[in-house]
Amino acid sequence: MLAFLSGLLAGCLHVVSGPDHVAAVAPLALRRSRAEEPCASAEGTRHAGSVGASWGIGHGGGVLFWFILSSLVGKTLQLDLVSEVAEVLVGLSLVALGSFALWSRRGRLVHEAAPSHRTALGMGVLHGSAGAGHFLVALPTLGLPPSQVVWYASGYLLAAVAVMATASRLLFWVGGRTPDTHRLYTGSAWLAILIGLAWLGSSSLVVL
Repeated sequence: MLAFLSGLLAGCLHVVSGPDHVAAVAPLALRRSRAEEPCASAEGTRHAGSVGASWGIGHGGGVLFWFILSSLVGKTLQLDLVSEVAEVLVGLSLVALGSFALWSRRGRLVHEAAPSHRTALGMGVLHGSAGAGHFLVALPTLGLPPSQVVWYASGYLLAAVAVMATASRLLFWVGGRTPDTHRLYTGSAWLAILIGLAWLGSSSLVVL
């Protein structure tokens, strides 16, 4: 139980401490509040929450996938390289997401649930893959036996889903009560672009 609670705490701290995490879901959560009347509809709130949950599932699932694969393959898996490539893809995906949001801000989008969920899930997987190396490096310092590592990872996954779902619902709620929702939506798009560019600028692969 202690390992599970530790995973919950670590997952919560990790998700809330990453501005790139919020940037990845903000345009997806706000795009529906931007077009709906009334903005704070129950359906829209549920949609925003499920978008955040999709990101959390992708993030936790990405970390879990690389954890299992590294356990099977061992040291032959170059996880540092995987993380570096994933970081570049995270940067590119954030720039693409923000650019699409800016391009679409003048029109009324067709707000289908599935594309938003797939986008959030895919971006979550990229973020999880980018952070998998740091996650696995930290595990030995915890001194947990293999069975407890599974509990720790489960808590980490649950926290990622719950925290991001809550954050997305909160973003939608704020968007529905902001006088100028278009400006907030545009700001979230620029935030995604700027953070994506920062990720690309800090990547050792891009620098090389």
